Amino acid sequence: MKKTIFTGFTILILLLSGCDNGMFSSSNRDKVSIDTTLSAGGDHSFFLNSNGSLYGTGKNDKGQLGKLSNDQYNYYQKILEDVIGIFAGENHSFLLKSDKTLWAMGDNTEGELGTGSASAKVASPVKIMDNAKKASAGTDFSLMLKNDGTLWAAGLNKDGQFGNSTTSTTGMATPEKVLSSVKTMDTGNNFSLVVDTSGDLLVSGGNSRGQLGSGDTSDIADFTQIITGVLSVSAGTAHSMVLKTNGTLWASGGNTYGQLGTGDTADRLAFEQVLSDVVDISTGRFHTVALKIDGTLWTTGRNDQGQLGDGTNTNAAVFKEVMNDVSAISHNGGDHTIVLKEDGTLWGFGKNDYGELGNYTTINQNVPVEIKKFFMIDEDLQDFQPVQIHIGQY
Repeated sequence: MKKTIFTGFTILILLLSGCDNGMFSSSNRDKVSIDTTLSAGGDHSFFLNSNGSLYGTGKNDKGQLGKLSNDQYNYYQKILEDVIGIFAGENHSFLLKSDKTLWAMGDNTEGELGTGSASAKVASPVKIMDNAKKASAGTDFSLMLKNDGTLWAAGLNKDGQFGNSTTSTTGMATPEKVLSSVKTMDTGNNFSLVVDTSGDLLVSGGNSRGQLGSGDTSDIADFTQIITGVLSVSAGTAHSMVLKTNGTLWASGGNTYGQLGTGDTADRLAFEQVLSDVVDISTGRFHTVALKIDGTLWTTGRNDQGQLGDGTNTNAAVFKEVMNDVSAISHNGGDHTIVLKEDGTLWGFGKNDYGELGNYTTINQNVPVEIKKFFMIDEDLQDFQPVQIHIGQY
C-alpha cells in the first residue's frame, strides 16, 4: 500500500476499489475517497481515527451517535474503538467493526436498524450481522451489504424501496435478503440506488421527482437496470447522482434548488451529465458536493444555511468551486459537509445548529471553517501519527 505521512492530525481514508478505469489510474488515486471514514448524517457527523477510534458530534436525541448520554454535542466525542467503517443516516447510524460485524444505533421506529424488533430508539450500538461490508441508512429504512455481495433490507418499504416486488406500510425489523451480486449502494428518502458487480445501476422505490432516472415519475418496486458503467452513487432527499467509471457525473430527480447542477431548477426524469473529472460525490438533502481529480471541491443547490460553503446564502444551479487541495469528503450530510484536506486538516461548512460541524459552536458556517484538534476532547489525539492509505476496498 502507498502511504503518505502528514504533519498534524488526519483520518484514515480507505479508497474506492475498481479504480483502474482510465482516470482512476494509480497516479490519480490520491483524490478518491469513500464514505466509511468521514460520514455526515442528518444533523450529526462522524470521523474515524487511523487507530480505529470513532468520534461523533451533533444531534443525538435518538441515540444516533451511540453510547453518548446527551441529546446534543458541539465537539467530537470518542464513541468506540476497533471501528473500520461508519455510515450515518437521517436519525440512525451503522458502524462496521474490524471483525466485519455490523452494528446499529439510533431511531428504530420502523425497525430500520434490523435488530429484530422496532423501538423508539437504540442508544447503544447493537450487533446486526456478520460478514458485513457496508450499510446505507435511509430516512426510515436501511440497506446492508455483505462481503458475499448479497444485499439486505430492513425498515419501511411503503414505496418499494426494498426492490423485492412488494410494498408495505408496516416496518420490517429483521433484515431480508433482496439482491445478489451487489458492489455498492446508497439510500435516499424513500428510494434505493444499487451498483451491481457488472457496473449496472439498479433502482427501486419512490420516484415522484424522477430520482430513479427511469424517464417517468412512477414508483418502482423491483430493482430495475437504468444505466451502465457506474462506479458509485449518492442519493439525496429526492435527487440522485451517479459517478461513472470515466469520471463523468450524471444527475436525475428533484431540482427545485439547483441541486442537480444543470444550470436551471427543472426536475430531470432521466440521467443527464453535469460534470466531468469527478472522483467522489456526496448529496445532502437538497444540495450536491463533488470532488474533482485535481483536489478542487465543487457545490451546487440549496444554500440557505451555508451548505455550499461559498461565502453566501444564495442557492446555485451550477457547480462552483469552493475549496482546493481536498483529499476526502463526508457523505450524505443533511445540510452540512465535512472535508479532509491534503495537509491532514479537517474542515466543515453548512448547518451547525446541533453542533454537527464539531467546532465547539452551534453557528452555521457559509465558508469552510477548520475543525481544530483541540475541539476533539480525547487524550489519544495528542500524540496521533496520521497515515493516509490510498488503495483499499470500498
